Formats: sequence, structure tokens, C-alpha cells
Amino acid sequence: WVLVVLYIKYYPRALAAELALSTAASKAGLITSIEAGYEKWDYFTKHAAVFGGVFGLTRFLVPIKAYPSMGWVLLGALITLGLWAWLYDAGKAYKKYALGVVLIALVVGLFGTFAGKPAVAGHPAAPISNGLTGILDDITYSKTLDVEVRRLEDSRLCGVKTGKRIFQVPHTVVVKIDGERNDITSALRVNGTHPGEPLVVDSDGCVTVSFAVNGDFKKNAFAKRVIAIRFE
Repeated sequence: WVLVVLYIKYYPRALAAELALSTAASKAGLITSIEAGYEKWDYFTKHAAVFGGVFGLTRFLVPIKAYPSMGWVLLGALITLGLWAWLYDAGKAYKKYALGVVLIALVVGLFGTFAGKPAVAGHPAAPISNGLTGILDDITYSKTLDVEVRRLEDSRLCGVKTGKRIFQVPHTVVVKIDGERNDITSALRVNGTHPGEPLVVDSDGCVTVSFAVNGDFKKNAFAKRVIAIRFE
């Protein structure tokens, strides 16, 4: 958008220069007229560039994919705001709005760069794809899922939000094996990690639940138990 606007902006000046150099009569008056017209054109193109940039930033800060009609609402609102600022010389309010959007985009962009999930989404600014709502949901995310076990064999657990997570086991689960009581939650691992350690949830929202015990112990069967795993 900016490149297109810059092309439109400077193309008339190039034509004006060529015309002025090739015209012998009233050259000074011609140049004055061209410069006056160019000043108006210059103001228009700068305004158009700011409008395009602000609209682009606003569009990517709002989850339009979930609400497609919001794209048209934003476009109409920004066009109206831009025309209002232009026609009534209300530049201060428009500048404040534009600056606010840019600052918000910078904050969100920096957060996405350092706290993004390139292993999942392939882009360091992945949280921005869901807008500000997605970022807040990601920060406050907490979900507890139950996994049923009859043996300490590996299993898949789905329904976890993708991205970088940690897990906790809020309640201890004890089973009897060969007459002995065993705390199986202390050996529980998710994607090979211990509770509180960061793990990456793939795009399918599934993780692998395993137990850090030897192969023979895994074969022992016991009455069905349910283990609650909290993901954050």
C-alpha cells in the first residue's frame, strides 16, 4: 500500500519537472502552479498512506477471521474518520487515534515476537493471529482434562490449546499393584516433561501421557483410575 501511494505521490512531480523544463513560455508561472497543485496532492497521498497503514494495523489487531463482517465495519469507520479529519481539519484527533493504534501494534508485536509459538504456527508473532482477545485468552488459559488409566502405558490426550504450555497434577492417585500402594501421578509425564516444565502442544491439540517406570511395571493392570491433568 505504501509503495503504491509513494508511486502515485512522486509520479506527478516527475511529470511536472519534465513539463517545466520543456516549456519556454511563462516557465515561472507554470512551475508555481504545478507546485501549488503538488502541495495538495502531497497532502492527499500522505493522508492516504496513513489511512492504509492504520487500517492494516487495526485489521490485524481484531480477529476478523471469526467475525468477517467486522472487516467492513472497520473499513467504513476508518474511511469516515479519515474524511472527517480531512474535511474539518481535525487532524489532532486522527493523529492520536493513529498513534494509539501504532503503539498498540508495537506492544502486541513485541509480545508476539518474544512469547510467540514458532514451533506451532511457524511465525514468531503467532498470537497476533487471534487478535488481542486471543492473547488474553492465551495468558489466562487453564483447562483440566481427565485421563483414564488401567495400565501405565502411553496414551494420547486431546483437547489442549495449541502452543507452549505447562501442566500440573492437582490430585495424587494411588493404585495397588502386587499388594503395594503406588503413587502413579508422581511418575506421570506429558510429552516427556515433568509438571511445571514447558511443553509444546501440536496443532492437533493432542499430547502424549506417559509414566516414567520400567517396562515390566507398565504391564501391570489395576482397577480403572482417573487422573486429572491441568494445563496452563
